[in-house]
Amino acid sequence: MFKVATLCLFGFICAVQGKALQGQYDNSYTLCPEPDNPGILVATVHSSNPQSFITDIRIPRTSVFDNPISCIKVIDNKDNSFTDAVPIEGGLNQNFVKFRIYFLNGWLDNLPLSVGFDYTFKIYTKPPK
Repeated sequence: MFKVATLCLFGFICAVQGKALQGQYDNSYTLCPEPDNPGILVATVHSSNPQSFITDIRIPRTSVFDNPISCIKVIDNKDNSFTDAVPIEGGLNQNFVKFRIYFLNGWLDNLPLSVGFDYTFKIYTKPPK
């Protein structure tokens, strides 16, 4: 009985991991309270690294936007990147945003070879008053 349960559990884990390895995961998303009226596109930032594990990206890099951010579009340009870009500072209604890109599956952090990441960030602000 123990062997059957172990084999079933192992089969389930392999099936879940296999599904992820088949490229069925898309990390693109939009944070936009008014999708039909996102505002003014003020920044398009492309960031990629073929070997990075964890990276922080601040937009704009050193200053702030004149007006608050009204919409954020994150586009994952890479199939099977197994990464996620999460806002960790700033964001909507703020004058900057900082993302952390990290691997989704903890077991990948221990692999000697990284699959890297490739993202495009589009930042919109409210029109000046």
